[in-house]
Amino acid sequence: MLTADLVQVRRRSGNLEIPAFSSAQVRSLGIVAEQLISVCKSLVGQSSGTLLAQWDALTERAGYPKQVRGLRKLLLDRCSFEDGSDVVPREIRNALFTAAAKHRYDLEEGEIFSRTDVLTEASALLNLPSDAIESGLFSDLKENHLLVSFDSLAAVQLVRELERAQRQAVLLRAVRVTVTLRSSSAAEYRLFFQRLKFRQLLHTITPLEGGGYEIQIDGPYSLFQSVTKYGLQLALMLPILEGFPEWELDAEIAWGVAKERYGFHLSGACKSSVDHPRNDTVSEEVSRLREQFAKLGDDWQVRDSTDLLELSGTGLCVPDLRFEHNESGQVAYLEVMGFWSRAAVWKRVELVESGLSEAVIFTVGRRLRVSEEVLSDDLPSQIYVYKGVISAKEILRRLEGIRAATPRSKSPILDD
Repeated sequence: MLTADLVQVRRRSGNLEIPAFSSAQVRSLGIVAEQLISVCKSLVGQSSGTLLAQWDALTERAGYPKQVRGLRKLLLDRCSFEDGSDVVPREIRNALFTAAAKHRYDLEEGEIFSRTDVLTEASALLNLPSDAIESGLFSDLKENHLLVSFDSLAAVQLVRELERAQRQAVLLRAVRVTVTLRSSSAAEYRLFFQRLKFRQLLHTITPLEGGGYEIQIDGPYSLFQSVTKYGLQLALMLPILEGFPEWELDAEIAWGVAKERYGFHLSGACKSSVDHPRNDTVSEEVSRLREQFAKLGDDWQVRDSTDLLELSGTGLCVPDLRFEHNESGQVAYLEVMGFWSRAAVWKRVELVESGLSEAVIFTVGRRLRVSEEVLSDDLPSQIYVYKGVISAKEILRRLEGIRAATPRSKSPILDD
């Protein structure tokens, strides 16, 4: 991911704009990218310092210096470096410096300090050859880490990634983001919403008149903590958004040292959805709960939910799991609201109180300081406040309570 100083932005009428690369830029950056990639491939097994020195010599007089630094940053993100020593460098230094101090103390008048004798003594102490002592002495310094692998790519692809990475770097400083989606496929919406939840982004989904949805997403600069981690999750949503049939994004950005507020707009359309890994829709927490619940017995079947529960004019709920009772056919849902805000919980309360008939268990972490009593007992849904991890046994107990109160099956609101 790029840092702000590597982004070429233009301030115009209260908005931030990222100028598109000209054909001349694309050609020039493509040549540099190919050379940088070639160096990475050839220096696997060499030190980080060697890699950077060759890059410096290669790009010293290259045009578009900011963009070239961006290419280098993206390539470094694809490199894996490790300390090449088999012994902890601190242990090598301790043994070597101790031996050197003792050797110097024992010197008779007129004797010359012998570097070789010190290395031999340290080598015997650590049971390592002398060359391993020398190579491992400062191997923990970053410039001495060895390049062990490089995830290569084509030069033209790297230049395209640079264009996207600039947009992502701007979103890292978003205060709030509004996304508008339009598609003729309910499956497209479901997949996007599931990926939105997988990234644990704080959001509210509202249906639009005439079709489509508006999604309000809290930006990293609206939070008090975890700004960097949360911002990265928001930035990683951009490639997925770019694969949606029709979309627009408007963000409020806190830019620069003074964090001045600017608007930022992106839009696009894709004829066919970008193929992303299918394992990016269900979080580890939800997968673990599903597996634990399945071990409790055969009365209820559990699976990942593909349903969208919508109440016209009020909002949308995207459950994580769908439960169905084998005998009665009773259906209930579960939505995990782990890394969410209190405001998002109140949106769910409003949705249920406005008439959402489906039974949903909303799981809320205790840190959000929400009481389970905010939803009255006569409503089909309920809030489960947990501490630490979600209990599968507690979910089963609540499902049985729902079945006893409303023993009838439910149907999803939105389907293909």
